Amino acid sequence: MEITEQFKLGKKFIEGLKPSDKVILVHHKDADGTYSAAITASAFAKLNKKIHKIIPGTTEKSHEIIKSVKGYKKIIIVDIGIELLLADLNEMDAEILYIDHHLVPEKNIGSNITYINPRLFEPEIYQPATYVVYKFFSSITNISDKEWLAVIGTIGDYGFEDCRDLLDKYIKVNEKRDIWGTKYGKAAIITIGATAEIGFDELLNILVEAENFDELVKNKNIVDGYKKYETLYEKDKETFVKNSESIGKLVFSAATYKLERVGSSIATETSTKNPDKIIFLLEKVDDFYKIHARYQKGGISLGELLRKMGIGGGHRQAAGGKIKITALKEFKNHLIKELKL
Repeated sequence: MEITEQFKLGKKFIEGLKPSDKVILVHHKDADGTYSAAITASAFAKLNKKIHKIIPGTTEKSHEIIKSVKGYKKIIIVDIGIELLLADLNEMDAEILYIDHHLVPEKNIGSNITYINPRLFEPEIYQPATYVVYKFFSSITNISDKEWLAVIGTIGDYGFEDCRDLLDKYIKVNEKRDIWGTKYGKAAIITIGATAEIGFDELLNILVEAENFDELVKNKNIVDGYKKYETLYEKDKETFVKNSESIGKLVFSAATYKLERVGSSIATETSTKNPDKIIFLLEKVDDFYKIHARYQKGGISLGELLRKMGIGGGHRQAAGGKIKITALKEFKNHLIKELKL
């Protein structure tokens, strides 16, 4: 089966939705997930379909996702690694459309799940969920007026080489690192930064309602939210540096931050500026540490490493997971051993 065949199965799911069906859409709480949700919502409007509820979710709080979708017979999930959810989803009396781009699970996917992921056919391909979602819904209806949203969301999750057919129509760069200097790259930074003030629910509303690029980036809530974010972000970067420890090519830091989920941005920025370093930023959230791992050089697969350690997963150059606060020392020693440092 190829990706086009997956699209056909997804189309069957969408076309089978009835007006009486209550549909819940769950998206990852980040740039890629939120832009994916916005494109999904826009496509549903074009198709005269309804989504009953939209919620953001994270893999480290997978139990909350399961709790939220219980009782729904029609579920759509975008940009959330399926592995931690799979056992519960397989047991549900519901039809599920799952569009993702993370590592494919080793366990069997139940017959109640229509799973769309380009990695099923090309394990090393990197096409963010926004890209996949846009391509999927474009195969069903005309959503070309939202293509610019797909560009921002794709860039927001560092898509480039495997997404050139889309991006080259909007940006003219030859290297991935240059995407952030484009207006679409800047838009990704600004809109996601603003969520620290306005939240992901409000960002989603703004994305869905925005009719063009300028309307989005000039939105007052986006502009004001990002200004506040910048100030706190600089303080959180200082916290990261203060708590950092260099062990060979590993930069390891565990701390508490003022901004929610800021660790991902700091880890990415640090990794981009230091491509030879393996960045492990641990962000304290409730009673656990959220792991943000980055390695631009890509000599090892961080996603496979965290999966092997039984604490997460992700992509080759960017991965995530979580550990209990009490397991910090043990995790650090285990990591050093796995990296042979």
